[in-house]
Amino acid sequence: MHSTSTAPVAAIGTSAFYRDPYPTYRALLDSGTRAVRLAPNYVAVTHYEDCLDVLRDPRLSSAMRTKNRLAHLTDEQRQTAISSPGTLEAMMLFMDSPQHTRVRQLLRRFFSPESLASLRPRIAALLQDLLDALPVGVEIDFMSSLAHPLPALVIGEILGVPSSHWKQLMNWSDTFIEYLATLRAPIELVLKAERVITEMGSFLEELAQQRRSQPGDDVISFMLASEQDGERLSHQEFLSQAMLLLLAGHETTRNLIGNGLVTLLRNPEAMAQLRSDPSIVRSAVEEFLRYEGPIQGVSRVVLEEMELFGERLQPGHAVYTLLGCANRDSRQFPEPDRLDLRRKNNAHLGFGAGAHACLGLHLARLEGQIAFPALLTRFPHIELCGDDLEWSQVLALRGLKRLKVVLHDEASSR
Repeated sequence: MHSTSTAPVAAIGTSAFYRDPYPTYRALLDSGTRAVRLAPNYVAVTHYEDCLDVLRDPRLSSAMRTKNRLAHLTDEQRQTAISSPGTLEAMMLFMDSPQHTRVRQLLRRFFSPESLASLRPRIAALLQDLLDALPVGVEIDFMSSLAHPLPALVIGEILGVPSSHWKQLMNWSDTFIEYLATLRAPIELVLKAERVITEMGSFLEELAQQRRSQPGDDVISFMLASEQDGERLSHQEFLSQAMLLLLAGHETTRNLIGNGLVTLLRNPEAMAQLRSDPSIVRSAVEEFLRYEGPIQGVSRVVLEEMELFGERLQPGHAVYTLLGCANRDSRQFPEPDRLDLRRKNNAHLGFGAGAHACLGLHLARLEGQIAFPALLTRFPHIELCGDDLEWSQVLALRGLKRLKVVLHDEASSR
């Protein structure tokens, strides 16, 4: 693949692409390419409006994605892989309407901005404890020290999981998210993900038993009691939703925090701007989600024969929306490759779009809006240790494996 200036850019899915996908996206957008074949049965869509159309097209299914996940394995491998049938299928992430609408309706009240507003003091307190524990003047990994634990502790608190379990929660989540985000997961990763699902199922069964006898104000208790228009979650739907929230509930936020900090470190003027005027944090967080978004793509499965931007698609073929590319589309965003913390009308696709837009988007935003001003206030100077960053090697997500920094407080900055 080449840009209009004939300068070579990295092919999608290569190590060079994962280090910096944006030159590749720019070449695709500038050339007018609306769809690109990633594999014989896999087409990726590049432009903003086209991604929106795909995410809203009833001919494309979320539910069918679970059927495709093991298609590349041998019959023998598939037999050994499926130890928890129905778990993925009962997750909101893998539902189509009307099932998806029904389950989402039952949960969305808890994740509304109004419901989450009461969590602000608790999130701030959890963040303060983590900030207090960070060493000053020495190299640390920001991801493991703050970006990972904060959202894990928050989602654990929301679901009523004791904080002593958050390390186990992160280990489970790392495996599960890697499995979901890998297009053709090797059998070893499939088996690891199945073990996580089994262990999580047992853990949640115990937690549900406790909440039935002693309900609290957490999401587990809410889900067990939730009813709307006579509809309730089945037991499998409850387990699958609880699992999805626990495992995926902090992935986006930790990468929002990590990606946002490294973006600021690479753009010192923007960091100084946010440090001097924390009131712009809302628009700043939206810009992080557009400019270096943690969710880079979403797939759908074709239900009926169709043509998409010149590509003939058959039932079972996959369509992938390159959201990271769409978020750099100049027809939607003026000067799309420029970081602008005050950007107006920033209708990015950082949380997807349509009926399947991320349920936890308001929680992720809230955590980001709390974390960045507190971090920049506490540490007036943050030093990036080298620029050779190791990014996740999956197409759907963008996040740092490590972020080495040195934090300086007022005393050490003098």
